[in-house]
Amino acid sequence: MEKAISTITNFVTSKDGITKFVNQCVSEIEAGLIDPLHMSIYLKTMEKIIKGIQAKIKASALTEAEKYGKSFDFRGAKIDVSELGTEYDYVNCCDVVWNDLNKQIAELSDKRKEREAMLKTIKEPMTLADPDTGETWQVNPAIKTSTSGIKVTIK
Repeated sequence: MEKAISTITNFVTSKDGITKFVNQCVSEIEAGLIDPLHMSIYLKTMEKIIKGIQAKIKASALTEAEKYGKSFDFRGAKIDVSELGTEYDYVNCCDVVWNDLNKQIAELSDKRKEREAMLKTIKEPMTLADPDTGETWQVNPAIKTSTSGIKVTIK
């Protein structure tokens, strides 16, 4: 039985090898040799495979890398054992100032979301007035932009 890694090892792991493979795929699509939808399905499949494997081998890869030190070259790649992200949880600090600021930010975020929902409904310029001061201002419709593309869902 063939090992799963035998399929993956067909790729050249250098920057140049990756660039050549990408360019070859694009050229073959542009030349009509490969259907772009067919390629999109395989790319989505590869993305799910990569995420699935990485999630399940993360700890064992770290354990193996730690055997070699903090930084080393391995099969043409540079491996660095390092902190990939640091997070702080300020809730347990019991800091009155931080708690107050956090509350204000949450309230303002909610108010902004409400205002944005109202502004989305405006279809043409209109004049609004402040009920307390009577001050008026011109409000224009929000500018909507979007990007078209395809969404691939593997069944």
